[in-house]
Amino acid sequence: MEKHASRRQFIEGLIGYILLRRTKDQLDSDGNPLVKLPKKTEKLHVVKLGQLERLQYDKISREMRNSVYGYFAGKTARHDSESRHLQTMSHVFVKLIRLQQTCSHLSLLNNVLPIDEVKDDGLEAPKDIESLTKMLGEMTVGEKITKMLELLEDLKTQNEAVKW
Repeated sequence: MEKHASRRQFIEGLIGYILLRRTKDQLDSDGNPLVKLPKKTEKLHVVKLGQLERLQYDKISREMRNSVYGYFAGKTARHDSESRHLQTMSHVFVKLIRLQQTCSHLSLLNNVLPIDEVKDDGLEAPKDIESLTKMLGEMTVGEKITKMLELLEDLKTQNEAVKW
């Protein structure tokens, strides 16, 4: 039981670290704002997935949905163990990350989707995808997101320079 408790604490700590949020009304011990945050802005980006991306997204989404449905079906049928709960929650968390990666670029899926399945869409050669995958494999998640945003901004700039 101790083994499962330490796993649970680890997962809760990891998720808590990733989902850490500060609000403007939080104060430190002296009564000063804990963090000075700019006004919140939200932008909705609608992403149109290509055929291969859509297939991968749907597959991952189905797997995640089946895990959740299976967990709740099993929970009502018999006593659920803590290890099964942790396993299911970990699986769902990983699948959510995979869905985000699929929306950004299939190369972010690294070993989940073999690189030879990523077809050339005319924007970049497969060798560029391999070098990007290698480079991204050495970065943290935050660095990966920043780099992908930079690459997308460069692509946007290039597309704006081209007269259609």
